[in-house]
Amino acid sequence: MGNLKNSSDICYNGNSVRVHRACNVKLGYHSHYNDRLCRVIDYRCNTHRLWPKRAATEIELMATDIHNSDRFRERYTFGPADELEIRGNLARTYEDVYTPDALGALAVLCHYDADRRALMSARIQRRAARARDQQRIAFLDPDTIIPRSKITVQQAREGNFVGSDIPRDLQRQWIQGTGPGARPHVPIETSMRNVAYALLSGADGWMFDGEDALGQITSMSLDNQRNLKLAIDHNPIFMDTAQRVSAEMNQWANTFFGHPIIDDWQQQIDFTTKIFRARGLHLDDRHVRFTDGGGLSASIVDLVLYVVNNYKSLQSAGASVVLYLPKIQTA
Repeated sequence: MGNLKNSSDICYNGNSVRVHRACNVKLGYHSHYNDRLCRVIDYRCNTHRLWPKRAATEIELMATDIHNSDRFRERYTFGPADELEIRGNLARTYEDVYTPDALGALAVLCHYDADRRALMSARIQRRAARARDQQRIAFLDPDTIIPRSKITVQQAREGNFVGSDIPRDLQRQWIQGTGPGARPHVPIETSMRNVAYALLSGADGWMFDGEDALGQITSMSLDNQRNLKLAIDHNPIFMDTAQRVSAEMNQWANTFFGHPIIDDWQQQIDFTTKIFRARGLHLDDRHVRFTDGGGLSASIVDLVLYVVNNYKSLQSAGASVVLYLPKIQTA
């Protein structure tokens, strides 16, 4: 099992189990793997009511599995000082998403994660204070300056500020749809049907959702990015899928309405405004993190990957880069 160090105790039913927090320096393991291992061990000991001797055996087996696993052994580091890493073999598996330009942008913007953590910490403290003092959620003071701006809350409420013009493709948003651009654990041709249905729906806009929940499961957030990139680029893989989906939609419409609903599927997929919803500020990304074990904002990762990989194709098509960042409330 390599070099073991930092033993600790887990107590169960009055009995102390000596746990080795395995740390194989040669393979570059970090403390977050050891913390994860001990959390699993603690759960196993208490939930399955293992006696100390059996628990110790399972501990050794789990540690061996983790340390022999390619998924934990392999990692890809990047950034000026190699301060960021991508877990497992995902840098190779999703090299079309983790492009050099995208990784360069992540390395430049990752320092904003400290601001994000400060905001989240302040929010938790405000909520704790309200609960402790039994306070209601109140409106912001009208004279408060909105952070990182020069306008007050009152000016914002009155619209007394100058902003950019509303882009042409956002001026009519009567019907909007929302949903992820991928399905988990299916081939890419099946996964990207989500995008095809969305863009063939006839909606004025479709918010492709990074999904706070589903985006944290396996690599679905990366599938979402890959599918959107293929669709925005009009990649043949997506175009073939869209053509099949449009035929299926028209077949259903002929039966139900007596006529097709899609006249020109190629024109239709460019009609709907593409809106990207990143995961919330409260989440760490599952795949990219700091090499010291600290998490990196899922919002930053999502926005960087989407914008860097798609802005040129969107601009060349005369489309806007439209982003939606949820959960930025100050309560």
